[in-house]
Amino acid sequence: MAEADIWEKLCVIDTENESGSLYVGTVVNGVRVGEYLTINLEAPFSAAR
Repeated sequence: MAEADIWEKLCVIDTENESGSLYVGTVVNGVRVGEYLTINLEAPFSAAR
């Protein structure tokens, strides 16, 4: 599987004021972080939401 295919399958549920996408394009332990999906979730937090 190509690296781009892996990132397209990831999704972050972001509860920290849209900070979940801050890592796109950075390099962590020699791996470039590709673009992934984010879902912005605001309070009140619950399992139903």
